[in-house]
Amino acid sequence: MGRRFEFDTENHIYRIDGRRTRSVTDCLRGLGIIDPQWFTSGGLIRGREVHRATHYLDQCRLDWSSIKAVEEWIEQPVEPYVRGYEAFKAETGFKVLRSEMPGFHPDRLYCGCRDKEGVLPDGTPWLVEVKTYTVPDWTALQTGAYLPLLPNSPNGREWRRVGIELTKDGGWGPTFFDDPTDTHTFYAMWASYQWGLKHGRYKDADR
Repeated sequence: MGRRFEFDTENHIYRIDGRRTRSVTDCLRGLGIIDPQWFTSGGLIRGREVHRATHYLDQCRLDWSSIKAVEEWIEQPVEPYVRGYEAFKAETGFKVLRSEMPGFHPDRLYCGCRDKEGVLPDGTPWLVEVKTYTVPDWTALQTGAYLPLLPNSPNGREWRRVGIELTKDGGWGPTFFDDPTDTHTFYAMWASYQWGLKHGRYKDADR
């Protein structure tokens, strides 16, 4: 019998069989791998709106005129970052297959939301994480954790993991993660994090 998986998009909350469950970033943050500076309230809001806009762009239903209202509401730029993502797609020929895809590991029971899955014109499948700041080193562990959540690539080739930095001047830049040990390194971190939760080192997920 399969597990019941739920994802609250607005509040970014995951549940497996009705129980709130920790995510990949919860683990990395809990272990101190992610510096809290990446999660300032302003940065979170901007990132959320940029991700929302790029998702609509991938679905060919982005209303560019609506972005100005969003920028006024959050008092931060959004359009330059979305233009950077648009440029990334145009310059690489990246074709999005799935965008903003939540999922969970069926055995280890961690959750996460993959930003973009797609292919280049030569058929290379890319797992893409979009950042509105310099791509941090922990993205290697984040994408490594996401690899087991992915379906088989369209052509059977191995997924390549890429962090895409979107800049405030409408540019973009890639960072590639090719260390094959990243997934198992995250597994070890997840086990350590679960031990910490069990022994009261961290606040329980069901809060």
